[in-house]
Amino acid sequence: MPFVFKQNIDSDATVGVWKITETEMELWKGLSLSETDKNAILSLPLAKRRLERIVCRKILASLLQQNEIIIHYGKNGEPLMDGFYISFSHSGEMVAVAVSASNPVGIDIEKIQDKIIALQSKFVAENELTLEEMKNREAITRIWTAKEAVYKLFSGATPDFKEQIFVKSDKADVFLHDNTHTVNLFHWQIEEYQYTLAMNRNTF
Repeated sequence: MPFVFKQNIDSDATVGVWKITETEMELWKGLSLSETDKNAILSLPLAKRRLERIVCRKILASLLQQNEIIIHYGKNGEPLMDGFYISFSHSGEMVAVAVSASNPVGIDIEKIQDKIIALQSKFVAENELTLEEMKNREAITRIWTAKEAVYKLFSGATPDFKEQIFVKSDKADVFLHDNTHTVNLFHWQIEEYQYTLAMNRNTF
């Protein structure tokens, strides 16, 4: 099983990251899904998208130690699972999943690339990065994954990346509806990928 990373977060959440090396047939083995979910995956025209969805469920099966995984989707396209808060992300051949039984979670993964330096003005707020960090693709990618993870955490609220989400190392302040929410952030860099988990210990 090609897990490249598995981590428990303060007993509140678990993160798993998988590098896809298997065929679609190999990934289906030992996995039990609802007919609706299985048919939805099989109907996807792109093999890459099918692999990503299957692997998300394989990761959940491993993290939760159960083979039967029943996923459905909310009105904003967010994955849902009875009894758990879950979040999915994928980039290249990597797939990341976060799951918690007690707290909302959002996860994002992004391959670190030079092109993000030219894109930072679209999502980095004033004073989020130093002048030196503004030239550093790892630092900029960390801001991006943090804001993506926070965006998923607030599914349906659609906070603006530059005007409403402000990242401060292991925290993010989110300004919505005249309220300020402080979110916990956990960052990892594995190979050429940046990962960020956003978690709030109080449901919204």
